Amino acid sequence: MANLTLNVSQKTLKLSKAGRQGPPGPAGFQFKWNTSTASGDPTSGYLKLDNSTYSAATTLRISETDAYGRAVGAWLATIDDASAAIRGRIILMDAATPANFAIFNVTGDLTDSGTYDQIPIAYVGGGGPLSSDVVITVTLLPASNASGANKNAIINGAMEVAQRGTSFATPASGSYTLDRWRVNYDGTIGTFTLSQQAFAVNTPAGRERKNFLRWAQTAAGSGSTVRQIRQRIRGVKSFAGQTVAVSLYGQADAARNVTVSLVQNFGTGGSPSASVSTSVGTAALTTTPGRSTFAVAVPNLSGKTIGTNGDDCLELAFSLPLNVTMTIDLWDVQVELGGAATEFQRVGFDQYLRECLPYYRKSFPYATAPAQNAGVAGCLSGVQVVGAAAAQAQMISVHWEEPMRASPTLTTYSPLSANAVVYNETVAAICGATTQLNVGDHGFSLSVTTAAGSAAGNRNSVHYTADAEL
Repeated sequence: MANLTLNVSQKTLKLSKAGRQGPPGPAGFQFKWNTSTASGDPTSGYLKLDNSTYSAATTLRISETDAYGRAVGAWLATIDDASAAIRGRIILMDAATPANFAIFNVTGDLTDSGTYDQIPIAYVGGGGPLSSDVVITVTLLPASNASGANKNAIINGAMEVAQRGTSFATPASGSYTLDRWRVNYDGTIGTFTLSQQAFAVNTPAGRERKNFLRWAQTAAGSGSTVRQIRQRIRGVKSFAGQTVAVSLYGQADAARNVTVSLVQNFGTGGSPSASVSTSVGTAALTTTPGRSTFAVAVPNLSGKTIGTNGDDCLELAFSLPLNVTMTIDLWDVQVELGGAATEFQRVGFDQYLRECLPYYRKSFPYATAPAQNAGVAGCLSGVQVVGAAAAQAQMISVHWEEPMRASPTLTTYSPLSANAVVYNETVAAICGATTQLNVGDHGFSLSVTTAAGSAAGNRNSVHYTADAEL
């Protein structure tokens, strides 16, 4: 088991395969330990598991009255409030011997069984065993406080974030579409559309999910040896020498095979090693939505050299059928540590977007695809301090509180014309040359030559996109 770090009231609990240690956790309610594994009420003031082997336990049964007769049902009910796959964590600790403890993830909704509650769990780690009738301090950590909130190495695996737009007609090979997802192909591609689609709310899939990615190939093309959807995970060291679980949901217009692989890309600069591709497996898609799961050992990096430009990565690749018309839908893509795929982790749109911003961001409203002459909503504005047709340094400056992955490629857009320059809204005229200054991972500035007929005090505006994708 890989090292686990769990922050608990400014203290740290570390578990590792080599050794176990555990300082006292935060205060909680206390119960007594019942060693019975039978179903039913653990009796008032007690708690118990459904299996004496903690790693095999799937249900915790706990009284709604603690060891001192206090009603704690309302407190227990807070543990499953989160909508994430892991609702939170429960720490069970021997009050007299803190070295004896167990930690469990809460994996589903609590069941209120009257005088006691049943909580679905999965073992995380622990110390020594808990003995019959000892006093156990129970600590609840809701999902917002639980370690492992980002178990999924894939960003935007739910396909919810689409800053660049929601539909792309035969995008160029190597271009990005939905956030973090890029296409890769060769040969004569034919015609296809990659788009973000919405689940119908009244369908089983749509009750939990919002969106999926669709590749609709309407003209087969010819000569292709590669047609892929890919995502680059930052850092080729990711999962090196470890086993990961790869999972995805998908469906197709007919029985279609999608080949899954992981590619270790050692980046550019210096003398990096050649990339290494590892087969993950084949997802056999049908017309019925289904999940495919795989376990794969990621090669270690012994003898490898990483490039010096900071663009090395581990890349997940989905290889689609070649030179045929088809429709492939994918969603809920996850790559996580360990050989067993767990339920897809949902963290909400705001978090998905926050994870995408180090790689791509824009000034346009979220629903507006970047383009020239797309309107002033959301644009950057600066006040002119010089006269007409004069240079003004740093007319517009931007600072991002959270840095981008690297210094981005910056593209400027005029909000009210077809020119990629700053626009003077006051006199409705384009400015002269727009020069990018001090572009870095925390922001940039623009210097402009002011518009003819303009004057000090005029408002000048511009849109931008900043791209730091791998």
